[in-house]
Amino acid sequence: MPGNNRNKMKQLRNATIAAIVLGIVGCTQAQRQADQSKQPPKPYTIQRDVLGESLESFVANNPGCKPRAGSGHSDHTKPALAGTQYCVIGGTTYAGMPLIARLADFYQGRLYSVSLEAPTSTCKQFDLLGSLKQKFGEPKSTEIVDGKEMTPAVLPGTPAFKIWQNGVSTISFQESIGELDACSTSFELDAVARKVEKLEWEEQAKEEARKKKDM
Repeated sequence: MPGNNRNKMKQLRNATIAAIVLGIVGCTQAQRQADQSKQPPKPYTIQRDVLGESLESFVANNPGCKPRAGSGHSDHTKPALAGTQYCVIGGTTYAGMPLIARLADFYQGRLYSVSLEAPTSTCKQFDLLGSLKQKFGEPKSTEIVDGKEMTPAVLPGTPAFKIWQNGVSTISFQESIGELDACSTSFELDAVARKVEKLEWEEQAKEEARKKKDM
C-alpha cells in the first residue's frame, strides 16, 4: 500500500508540474500574440524588394534600374521635384507573368512606389488578380486616404480598382484602363506618396502663379 500511495503522489506531482508548464506556455504564447498585435504594420513587399528600402538596395536587386531625376508619373518636360528619382526596367516578371515594364519611384533615396505594367490579355491569361488575392487577401473597391474612405475615379468603361491596404501602404490593381490593352498594379508607401503628390501640386501652383504674373 505504501507503494501505491507513493505512485499516486508521483502522478499528482507530475500532473501539477504539467499544469504549471502548460500554463506558462499558454501565457507565453498569449504574450507573444499580444506583442505581435502591438507591432506596427510593415510595408508591402514586391518580390525581393520592400517599400521604404534604399535606392542602393533596389538597384542591387534590380541591376536594370538606371535612376533618373524626377517622378516616373510626372511631366518630364518640367524641372524634376527636388529629391525625386525614378527608373524603368523592362524584361522582368511578377508571379510568373511577363511585364512590359516595372516603374520604381524614389524620394530622398527611398523606394516609395512600384508600378507593374502588362497587357490586359496577359493579366487575364496569368490570373494576376488571383495571385494577388492569394498573397494579400480579398481586395476592396474603396481606399482610406487621410482617414476618409473614398472610391477612386476611373475612366468610362473601366472596371473599378481592386485595393489592398495595411495601414502604411496600398496596392491598387486595374485589369484594364479604358479601351487600352493595359493592366496596371501599383504598390505605394502611403505617407511618402502623399507627400510627393502634395509637393508636386505645390510646385505646379507656383509655376502657374509665375506665369500669371508675367502676363
